[in-house]
Amino acid sequence: GGFIFRTTDGGQTWKQVDSATTRVYNRVAVFNTSVAVVTGRALLGPGAIMYVSINGGDKWSSVTPPAMTSSSTQIAGMALLSSTTWVLAAADGSLWRTTDGSTWIKLSTTAPLEIGEHTSELQSRQY
Repeated sequence: GGFIFRTTDGGQTWKQVDSATTRVYNRVAVFNTSVAVVTGRALLGPGAIMYVSINGGDKWSSVTPPAMTSSSTQIAGMALLSSTTWVLAAADGSLWRTTDGSTWIKLSTTAPLEIGEHTSELQSRQY
């Protein structure tokens, strides 16, 4: 786990970059040529992860909402609305938002989501 690959030529060639973690990634969202976010889960044990790159994928930093790092909740979907405003849906039905790329606010708690079932609006905003 922990592999992130990056292309700078439209997918003709790919380069592995260091993600500084051994977690497993399962989603990626790209806002522009500089800002990208990946999400995933712990390889062993509980905890969701979210990493951001603000330099085109060269370096990655953790921006995981603190409440998700030690829980069994996984990230079901995400949307990048701007370079620092993001929304994510957790599999437990909660919605989270950040407007600075690091401080997270829990928006609501609802019934648990089936992963992928109710996140089409969030996923459709991924670029």
